[in-house]
Amino acid sequence: MVFKILLIDANSKWMSKAKETYEQVVLPIGLMYLSAYLKKFLNDKIEIKLINTVIDLDKKEDLKNIVAEFKPDVVGFRVLSVNFDFFKEILNEISTYVIVIGGPHVNLDPKGVLKLKPVDFIVIGEGEETFLELIQSLMLKSDSTQIKGIGYKTNQELIINPPRQFIKDLDVLPFPDYSIIDQDKYANVLNYSYTIRKQAVLLTSRGCPFSCHYCFNFYGRIYRKRSAENVFQEVKYLYDFHGIRDFFIVDDTFNIDRARCMSFFDLIIKNNLKINIYFTSGLRGDLLDEELIDKMVEAGTIWITFGVETVNARVQKLANRTSNVSKLKQAILYCSEKNIMIGAFFMVGFPSETKSEALETLDFIKNLQCITMPFMFFVKFFPGTKLYEVAVSAGIVKENESIFKPYHEMTGHKTDAMSESDFSELFITYMKEIFLNKERLKRAISIQRKYLSDEELNVVYATFLKRKITSPENAFNLY
Repeated sequence: MVFKILLIDANSKWMSKAKETYEQVVLPIGLMYLSAYLKKFLNDKIEIKLINTVIDLDKKEDLKNIVAEFKPDVVGFRVLSVNFDFFKEILNEISTYVIVIGGPHVNLDPKGVLKLKPVDFIVIGEGEETFLELIQSLMLKSDSTQIKGIGYKTNQELIINPPRQFIKDLDVLPFPDYSIIDQDKYANVLNYSYTIRKQAVLLTSRGCPFSCHYCFNFYGRIYRKRSAENVFQEVKYLYDFHGIRDFFIVDDTFNIDRARCMSFFDLIIKNNLKINIYFTSGLRGDLLDEELIDKMVEAGTIWITFGVETVNARVQKLANRTSNVSKLKQAILYCSEKNIMIGAFFMVGFPSETKSEALETLDFIKNLQCITMPFMFFVKFFPGTKLYEVAVSAGIVKENESIFKPYHEMTGHKTDAMSESDFSELFITYMKEIFLNKERLKRAISIQRKYLSDEELNVVYATFLKRKITSPENAFNLY
């Protein structure tokens, strides 16, 4: 008999498929990798179904009907911390099946997830090899207790097995399984780059050698990369057989190996692929140079987001964010000369960071009116990070409360050095002097109109204003 596996990406309402709610929907690339890897080894012995709750369900109750019809042997969930409460709700709807949980939140709090009554197993760390071995064990009804990288229960005791080594050669992994998703559904919702079109997500490396104290590094500190040829072959396959022209690169740090980057872009150019490339995250801005930027743009890059985070020297040291601010600024300015869309992430609310120190970062962004989309976030503290330990010691955060809010949640923040009023004032400053700056908006919208449809552009600004937009120029009184 065929062994049935149901994979569920448990996303709650803050990431919604309804355009009018103005939130992004992301391809479930991790589960697509799992599906491809299982099929590589088990082929016709298994049947896999994937559900993204915000794409494939109209209401929570639909899940129960889908599960009952599919009759899976195993149900595997991917869970983010911000969606954890929602996950627990739907978990109770299908608690009679063998339940396996993976994803970022499991790595933050493995025993907290494992102790949930319906949960049978957790998968910690990189999932492909571990999940395959677990599925094979369940298919054969053999002993699973020695599998590295899992957690399980025995006699009410929670057991966490030794970790599994990360995959060294990423080129051995099959490409993500696009056959398991309905691409047309994803093409009709807001995506990673604030566009509404057919898309592909590229993960070209895993791991990050940097040690920022606020970052929970899911893939470890050892940088592992796919070859330029391997990444190009994935792009070419999706281009030829799926008709995809928009590619989002989501590495932790794509451009550590400059030669690999240049080789990849050269392959795109040489083969005359007319594509759009988006770096919605994952670029180290102070490692960019003019030659590399030129090559990126020639290959089709139309969006680069820079991780500014903080420019204050003391706070950088606290966060262990060793960024060369001068080089970062040079890269941003040079990108602006290419008339592509530029994003910038920056954060306020580090432990002991004062309002005046936070304003240094806001001033840095304010003086770069070439930034198309400036994204202000409030710092979140993740268990397992050094910044979390500092925040707990300072009494800023209790237990895991910070990790259950999305980055863009702007309410109820205070730290040991800033009050809620300080945070409110910083946000008002951001909105008035940065986001709503008319000269910046005029330039931003003129550039966005090169790459975005009217509908996409309206939705971009609707995400920020939380209301329907029919013309950003009218909405911001730019005429």
